[in-house]
Amino acid sequence: MKRIFFALAALLTLAAGCTKEIDPTSVVLDKHELTIAVGEAVTLAATIAPSNATNTAVNWSSSKPSVADVDKDGKVTAFAEGMASITVTTLAGGLTDACIIMVTSKPVPVTGVKLDKTSYEMTEGDVYQLSATVEPANATNIAVSWSSSNDEVASVDNLGYVRAHNEGKATITVRTEDGGFTAKCEVTVAKFVIPVTGISFQTKDVAVQKGESAQLQWRFEPQSATDTGVKFTSSNTQAVTVSADGKVMGVDYGNATVTITTNDGGFTDECTVNVRAVAEGVTVTPASVEVPEGRTMQLTATVSPAGATQTVEWGSNNSDVATVDENGLVTGVKKGNVRIVARSKEYPDIQGWCEVTVIQDPTLVGISFDMTELQLTVGQTYTLSVVYNPEYAANKNVSWTSSNEDVATVSAEGKIMALTEGTTTVTATSEEGGYTASCTVTVSKEEGTKVYYSFNSSFPLLYVNGELDPLSGTFDEYLEQWYKFRCIQVSCIYSEGPDLYTVEVYQNGPYYKDYLCKNRRPVCEMPFSSPRYDDAICMTERNGTVALVVRSSLNDTYYIIRTMPDGTSTTCNLTGSFKNSPYSFRAAIAPDGSIHITANITNSFGDYYLALYQYAPDGSLKETLMKKKNTAHHSVIDISEEGDIYILDKDNDDGHNYVLYKNGEVFTLINPEGSFNSQIALSISGGHIYVAIADNNNDKTTILRDGTVLYTLDDDWFNCEHPIQVTTSGDVYFASTYHIYKNGSMYMLSANENPIGCFAVVE
Repeated sequence: MKRIFFALAALLTLAAGCTKEIDPTSVVLDKHELTIAVGEAVTLAATIAPSNATNTAVNWSSSKPSVADVDKDGKVTAFAEGMASITVTTLAGGLTDACIIMVTSKPVPVTGVKLDKTSYEMTEGDVYQLSATVEPANATNIAVSWSSSNDEVASVDNLGYVRAHNEGKATITVRTEDGGFTAKCEVTVAKFVIPVTGISFQTKDVAVQKGESAQLQWRFEPQSATDTGVKFTSSNTQAVTVSADGKVMGVDYGNATVTITTNDGGFTDECTVNVRAVAEGVTVTPASVEVPEGRTMQLTATVSPAGATQTVEWGSNNSDVATVDENGLVTGVKKGNVRIVARSKEYPDIQGWCEVTVIQDPTLVGISFDMTELQLTVGQTYTLSVVYNPEYAANKNVSWTSSNEDVATVSAEGKIMALTEGTTTVTATSEEGGYTASCTVTVSKEEGTKVYYSFNSSFPLLYVNGELDPLSGTFDEYLEQWYKFRCIQVSCIYSEGPDLYTVEVYQNGPYYKDYLCKNRRPVCEMPFSSPRYDDAICMTERNGTVALVVRSSLNDTYYIIRTMPDGTSTTCNLTGSFKNSPYSFRAAIAPDGSIHITANITNSFGDYYLALYQYAPDGSLKETLMKKKNTAHHSVIDISEEGDIYILDKDNDDGHNYVLYKNGEVFTLINPEGSFNSQIALSISGGHIYVAIADNNNDKTTILRDGTVLYTLDDDWFNCEHPIQVTTSGDVYFASTYHIYKNGSMYMLSANENPIGCFAVVE
């Protein structure tokens, strides 16, 4: 048995000696960051993989033992504030992992709190910051909270700022977050008193009738003064008495000075009270008079009885014959009879008058020019027009002079010729009376801005800066065999920048051709279906693409012509819901090349609509009925650089309002003061919206920019399609029927005083 036992033991020993060693493949700590206080300890646990590893022995180490050290079992003890890295390393393979230990100081508990004030006096509106001191000074948690026993008297915020609100007392308490220790301050709030610094009557002169009263009004300085008590005295109690609340009573005719005195500070002010008589009559002197046209006559008015107020109001029952100003100065306007009335301002029913006869006196009393400033370029001419006062003056002889004939000369007819760069003053002197009128003429070398226009006539030609355009001649002979044709008519003009686009009719004997021209040179022949029966209704251009809406008078139909920069053209019949001829067409081109046309139309049922037509680059045509209308009225359109479509149209509900649409939606209402007819214009330039509205009833036109009035012109009509032109420098040009304005001032009078039909400005 012993042998068998020893044999078994030997076998077991041999088997044990043959067991395979398994090394670790990783070691991982249970924590990699840890914060502990000085004196505290924590044990880290290391996990070795694989779980059946046989060599599991590890070493522990600290990067800063003075801050935190570790023993052989992974127990970490904190010694001082700072940071240390605790590393575990396997003996087999040297595998490692680490944990960052942050050591903080040991918390110091709060033992109490104090305030810098235990009591404090404040005035309504004051602010004071209480200072709280937490004990000990090195306590770890020094957070505190604030509270008031009466927030209506005084409130406190989380920084200890105390704000005094109303008269009274409040206790301000500070409480520590650690331990709940408190300290208090008793706050007493006194009422804020605003002293009086002055007083004044709102009206310095008061008038009452005998037996009547009036309440005086006054004002404290400052208005928020605390004590508003006052006293009143009258310098003449036989004429005027005054009550304690400032009510004056007219006792008898006469005057009195009423004085107000403040209780606080004794400040004073005075007003004069006049007890007046009731007006019974008005006498105008003279009772009748003759006044020549353009002359003046001073009238006087006396109100009776003598004690009545002498202030009167003047009026004319026919201002077309004679006018009168607020002082009774009468001005004769035209031949005729008129009654000038003076009425008591206090008693309008009490009136007197003077019978005025306005007579014509042919004696010249003055002259003026149609403009006082003129800009020309070298070589240009312009003829000034003299305005005579009166217009029917018998002697209209004038002489002309130029202060610097090296710059510009002037003929006996007033025609100015620009010679060299500079400035001169052209003066006309009347033979009768020696009256003068002057115009400052500035001549520049540069070509400058060109203002083009043509007339509403059978064969309108083109004018530039007041003179017939010299390019109104023959074609360039190198273009085609039609070079012998001459321009006989300009039907449309348009410019938006440095180029001028025109539709021109050229004739050679019985033959006619219509051409689209750029800078007066033909680009292409217009594809009119019936050249002598088709009329261009409206024209627009963008980036060299030109669009026209054309009416054929043969069958009363409409079509669109689109001409590309290369001179190629396409046409599209303009069809839609309209039965009769639309009231008007206006067109604009979007940045994408689509053509947008607006019109007021009538359908087969007699309904009116504001319509918008879009002719797309792909040739498709779309009609949009934007709004049903009460009546037909022409609308206008323009498109911004961003592609926003603006349409201006008359409002359905208010005939004086105009609606500006943006991309089909109402953008704003425009209603300048006055009664307006249907004359409107629209221009989008430089990011601004320019609008012109004519007022035929009041003989004026209003120019607005972004809804704000820029200029009001004494002109009530315009005929051209694009009357508003704005340059890149911001100058605003406007063409009325007979005049061209620049920035609200008269710039040019149409040649021969013909109505302007087309207008464009080229920079």
